[in-house]
Amino acid sequence: MVRFVRTWLFAVTLLIHGCARAEAPPMAKAQAASQAPASKPTASIDGVAAAKSGRRVIRDAEMTLETRDQPQTEQKITALAEQLGGYTVSSTRQQFSDGEGESVLSIDVTVRVPVEGFQEFLTRARGVAERVSSETTSGQDVTEEFIDLEARIRTQRALEGQYLEILKRATDVKGAIEVHAHLAEVREQIEKAEGRQRFLENQTQLSTIKLSIRKFVPEIRTSGFGFAQSVRRAASDAVEVTVALFSGTIRVLGVLLPVSVVLGLPAFYLIRLLRSRRRRLSQLE
Repeated sequence: MVRFVRTWLFAVTLLIHGCARAEAPPMAKAQAASQAPASKPTASIDGVAAAKSGRRVIRDAEMTLETRDQPQTEQKITALAEQLGGYTVSSTRQQFSDGEGESVLSIDVTVRVPVEGFQEFLTRARGVAERVSSETTSGQDVTEEFIDLEARIRTQRALEGQYLEILKRATDVKGAIEVHAHLAEVREQIEKAEGRQRFLENQTQLSTIKLSIRKFVPEIRTSGFGFAQSVRRAASDAVEVTVALFSGTIRVLGVLLPVSVVLGLPAFYLIRLLRSRRRRLSQLE
């Protein structure tokens, strides 16, 4: 019985793979089938959805928005994503100091919106900021991989059916266990392919957009405002230099005064003593 089961497994495997190769259409025909009108029936599980959407493309974007009111801009971005049928994946706020010691707020938001509203979201997001300092969009065509997954799932499903038929005819425990092992391996392959297919389905239906919201800083031009700011900075530098000079003078005096007291007083008395001796000697002569 074991030899019979092994022979059947080998023959069925060859038969299934041969049928899959004979039935699987070329890539060009498969892509054409995915772009066919929705009214035409297809053999795949998600054939109707593929026919409606055409090619399957993962669309992503990254934007850096500069605005005067960052929290308000974050609220507008979140509301915009919800209006287009999407949602906010994450929102992060960070507070740090710039080179001049001022506190700066940084907000990073990640949203997902339906691919149909991808361009509309980008257009309206530009309008809520004073300036868009950077913008990057990308697209990854996964149509070929999606079609390959569908073909792989059909093949594995057919092989699963054959194993189930053999399992019904098994008469001993050892043969049944061997068929179960092959059946489990086939089902594992089906689950992996279906999981990957669901992931691609989700990624192609919803686009991912990452936005960095920064504080808007107007460009400094040669004008009265720029001249006044330069004067204020020059005055501030002059005050800092003056304070540094006074501080240095005080420190020098603080060092020299004790030295002058310790060394100056003995020298003063020594000089007076020498002068008095000279006077006495001159008087005696």
